[in-house]
Amino acid sequence: MEDVVLIAVDGEDIQLRGILGETQNIKGRIKEINLMSHTVVIEAI
Repeated sequence: MEDVVLIAVDGEDIQLRGILGETQNIKGRIKEINLMSHTVVIEAI
């Protein structure tokens, strides 16, 4: 998902919210956060 403004983590549940308010729920874990390239890598479980 692109243009994510919020990442909420609750255990294995991750909710992504986009700039226009759309949401996507996935199961996984955050593997890497790179602030220099503005990316978050989520590994599916």
